[in-house]
Amino acid sequence: MLTSEQVEFFHENGYLQGPRILSDDQLVELRAALDRVLRGESEGKPEYIVGLGQKDDSDTKAVNQTVNAWCADPVFRRHIHNPAITTAVAQLLGTDEVRLWHDQVLIKPPGGGKVVPWHQDWMYWQMVDRPDMLTCWIPLTDATEQNGCMMFVPRSHKWGLFEFIDLGGDMSKLLEVAQVPEGEKIEVVACPTKAGYCTFHHSLTFHGTSINQTDKARSAVIAHYMSGDCRYTAKTEHPMKKHTTVAIGERLTGEMYPLVYANGSPVPAA
Repeated sequence: MLTSEQVEFFHENGYLQGPRILSDDQLVELRAALDRVLRGESEGKPEYIVGLGQKDDSDTKAVNQTVNAWCADPVFRRHIHNPAITTAVAQLLGTDEVRLWHDQVLIKPPGGGKVVPWHQDWMYWQMVDRPDMLTCWIPLTDATEQNGCMMFVPRSHKWGLFEFIDLGGDMSKLLEVAQVPEGEKIEVVACPTKAGYCTFHHSLTFHGTSINQTDKARSAVIAHYMSGDCRYTAKTEHPMKKHTTVAIGERLTGEMYPLVYANGSPVPAA
């Protein structure tokens, strides 16, 4: 359970540096599960997207992305149902029903692994009708300012959805966009996070990660959640679109959107 002060901070700032979620044993389990998935030895197949923004196969510094790892391995399946996560998500969204949107594992290669540019998640998630969505981000290895920890722009979740703008690593470009409220101060908060601890952020909060300047990869397991009354719009393309079986205007339900919290209680993995 989060404290009322933590919930208030999230609502005001659009992000929260949260508590420890994973024990040492759970970290070992998830690292081993990730190895199985990447070697193709898991019981099922995830959606593997090689390189966020990768231009060609010679681009070895792109961030490697695996989507729906929970479909491939029971360890990831248990993770998305972790009651420490889902209870916090319900508190932060202010809802009695939470469903998974999808999960990701992001691996930032060593020796210059690329930035994840500044963005708002809901820019890419508009096949969902409202931004009542948030992310729990947990590093499997310590995330530092040197290897690409999460960075947030406080209060930016209150500024609405921006037109697409390629900010790269230059946050000053936000000042050129009209939706930033007059007098609002643009600031960046870096959140170094120990392995097993978490950050939460709203789907409209500007966030990104910097280059990995170290000689070791930085990996993180990420679960995206939505309020149970979110509905399908079919607007914008997204990898989850092909998994969606409901009609436009209906609530996003089905086996690919598992219920993880309902009626005031966490829902365990099946």
